Amino acid sequence: MRIHDQWRNLPASSRARFLDDRVAAAHRWPAHELPGWRQPWQPLRPLILTEDAAAGLGRLATRLIHLAVDACLRRARTAGELYDLLRYPRELPLLDRGRPLDHAELTACARPDILLQDGTPRLLELNISTAIAGTRAVDVLASAYRDLWRGPELGPPPSVIDTRSAHLAATLPPAADGPPRLLIPTWTAGGRLPGLEGEAALRAYLRPSADSAVRAGLRVIQASLSELRTDHTETLHAGPDRVDAMLCPFLSDEVSDDDGGLAAVRRAALAGTLRLFQPDATSLLSAKAVLAWIHEDIGLLDATDRLLVREHLPHTTHLSRHHPADTLAGRLSTAARDRERLVLKPSCGHGGQGVVFGRDLGPSEWLRVLRAELEQDDVVLQELVPADILRMPFLSPGRSVPHDEDVAFVLSPYLIGGRTCGFLVRHDAPAAAPAGLKPINMANSAFCNTVMLRRPSPAAPAER
Repeated sequence: MRIHDQWRNLPASSRARFLDDRVAAAHRWPAHELPGWRQPWQPLRPLILTEDAAAGLGRLATRLIHLAVDACLRRARTAGELYDLLRYPRELPLLDRGRPLDHAELTACARPDILLQDGTPRLLELNISTAIAGTRAVDVLASAYRDLWRGPELGPPPSVIDTRSAHLAATLPPAADGPPRLLIPTWTAGGRLPGLEGEAALRAYLRPSADSAVRAGLRVIQASLSELRTDHTETLHAGPDRVDAMLCPFLSDEVSDDDGGLAAVRRAALAGTLRLFQPDATSLLSAKAVLAWIHEDIGLLDATDRLLVREHLPHTTHLSRHHPADTLAGRLSTAARDRERLVLKPSCGHGGQGVVFGRDLGPSEWLRVLRAELEQDDVVLQELVPADILRMPFLSPGRSVPHDEDVAFVLSPYLIGGRTCGFLVRHDAPAAAPAGLKPINMANSAFCNTVMLRRPSPAAPAER
């Protein structure tokens, strides 16, 4: 599979008109209204993929995620066993340790991070959780781009929020008195993005999710975690309303000021009276040690899956101070030998924290950093992927005329209930030197964008 940006394959006149309209709309670009998404540099166009490429990328990522679950099931049968095996460094308040690991549940919602290397997708992280960022932003961006393009060639991917609502409506069991009641919770400290610290702001931010769920046929409750309680049957209530299911737009270990609400949610979930989308067990699948397990098990896979892993999953090795001494020594020796081709990552980290490129350090410093990280937590060493570079027009602060920059990018499709919907794109900071050789995320001044889909050209009429 090879994937390339299709911008240059669109009509030149349409591209020029689109960029003119995009520059004119810069001062009122809707993404700037979203908390945490205002950015000084504005990408002026989306990444363009063909519909076939987007669908193929979704199928590829879905298969790799299923192989990740298989690797976990070879080592653990329950969420608690997997938590212990990973030596997960954070407490997960809503984790049901005795819950069996289930393929359908663990793969229901993901947003893997993918680099393109000479057009070949290389999957770096799984990001399996409903707390992953960008859910609303990609829908807003795709809608805004759709409104600017004046032709039939481009269309947006399916909405992430609407795809999630449709999945919930199709999979949540009905209540005795009608459709299930879905709680979309808020809490005093708000979300993780700047501007969502207050509960009112978070509720407004989540309102499109609530409206979408209502359109899908669910009964929706928006309430504060502090309002939640359980009755004598351990059924969850928000004020007078019984709750059948809860959307989890947060990492449960990051919630504070809940006034006992999370404890009530936990009681109901453990009693089986409440469905969580998704439960805390899904976050465990995002540990990068799981990618290393896929490589460790490659001899157990069939020929098709072996080829898939070797081509699309950068080689990843798990290191832990708890490994046998000879195993750890061998892996450290390999790390020293291959330093310039490796990236060090915390096994259970996120947001680019703790990521170190071997080529940035000398041999002795590399081993010192590696051993220091091992004293804290498990780590992985992942094959360095040279990212493809994209020519992208930007508007930057103080400039009213677009200018092109060569930037690397991460492509992240949303996979919900087996469907590929919106895409989050993060561009390397323009003028980064060299491009693509540091983590591409918001913490490193990356800029967010999305994907539009190029539709097939209408067939030419047949000659008589």
